[in-house]
Amino acid sequence: MDGETSRSLALEAVRGALQYRLDKWYQRRNTLQTGRLGFKVGADITGLLRDPDAGSWDLWTAPMSLREVEAEVLLQLDREDRSLDAAPAWDYDRPVRGGQS
Repeated sequence: MDGETSRSLALEAVRGALQYRLDKWYQRRNTLQTGRLGFKVGADITGLLRDPDAGSWDLWTAPMSLREVEAEVLLQLDREDRSLDAAPAWDYDRPVRGGQS
């Protein structure tokens, strides 16, 4: 599969997922008895998004913290990297605050 085909497939997948969510949002809005539909619960607002700590995840569960949405960083060391041989020794000791030990 070439890059253009791959991008087209990814674009169609995103469009499909977006349309599905828009349709579900519209259905929920039309069945709402009173008030308004918003992202989070408020005085006269029915919340659409759910906090991840509120139970099992579903379509409307959304991370509320950057810790939950940041991409993971995978650190990989190249065993063939010869600059590691000249690296200074690792020091595990932490500096003591206030100069006391």
